[in-house]
Amino acid sequence: MSIRITPKTDYSSLFNNTSNDANQITSALSSEYSSIKNGSYGKLLKAYYSKTPNAKSSEWVKKNANVKDTKNLSEVKSSSVDLKQSVSVINNKLIDSGDKDKLKTSVKEFADSYNSLIKSAENSSNSSIIKQAKSLTNNTYVNADVLKGVGITINSDNTLSVDEKKLTAASDSALKSVFTNNGSFGDTTSSKASLLYNSANSALTSGGFYDRSANSSNNNLLGGLFETYN
Repeated sequence: MSIRITPKTDYSSLFNNTSNDANQITSALSSEYSSIKNGSYGKLLKAYYSKTPNAKSSEWVKKNANVKDTKNLSEVKSSSVDLKQSVSVINNKLIDSGDKDKLKTSVKEFADSYNSLIKSAENSSNSSIIKQAKSLTNNTYVNADVLKGVGITINSDNTLSVDEKKLTAASDSALKSVFTNNGSFGDTTSSKASLLYNSANSALTSGGFYDRSANSSNNNLLGGLFETYN
């Protein structure tokens, strides 16, 4: 036997049990049905989803992309400053001081700062930063042999590693040729870090966080930036 439910239907006829549980179920069903009938349930759903971020909303996507790019640009700026400072510390007569322990610590800090900058640049969507980072890594590969001579090696992901024993055994002249002489690896790296800083700072101050023109070329640029040299 079927029962047709209408606004006037007595829901209590559906239940033979007159217990409190049955009464509560009847009340809940009646309330829900009334909400659906008068449209308030639909209004609640509409209000809820209107407050939920829509993945297809261009405004929402742009806002979140800008937040991500702002953070990345700030990381590039910070890492660039750290890298320049680490080179400056090594250049400040540290090699001539004969303090091998302090020198070892400073070179490791240099490598850490370099690695942080490379990783930040890898995540950038700004074409200028990607090009500057590619120039930085290219210069590092050009100096691969002299770096290896003082215990610094290039990893497959373009980051640097420091062999403390080789670094400690390196001569002062070899260290100066890497870090302090004009046109040395350290000197050029510091200059390129300045360019990366300027690019990140320019993007932040101009509000041009997301470089849409870079989209089509980023994959090729990143491929060149992070390719492994034999």
